[in-house]
Amino acid sequence: MGEVPTLNEERLTWAEICERYPMQWVVLVDMDWVDDMFSAIRTAIVAGHGGDEESFEQARPYRERFRSIAHRHTRPSDPPRVSDPEETVCRSPA
Repeated sequence: MGEVPTLNEERLTWAEICERYPMQWVVLVDMDWVDDMFSAIRTAIVAGHGGDEESFEQARPYRERFRSIAHRHTRPSDPPRVSDPEETVCRSPA
């Protein structure tokens, strides 16, 4: 097996990751989670980015080094949905 390339170990917040790699898949390692439920990433190291398969290929040399990895997309969050009150009215059967 070839030599493992050097990993840029710069820790980034999720906001910084989204800004640096907009609308891309990212493979993250050494994650610092916001809570014990793993609901959100506070900071992480980016091991790969780009397309779905491309990001995994970039991260391949580091998979053995890190116990866990996360694969996320940096797309913006969906805006909250607004329900039409006319559609949510409960009607009694006729």
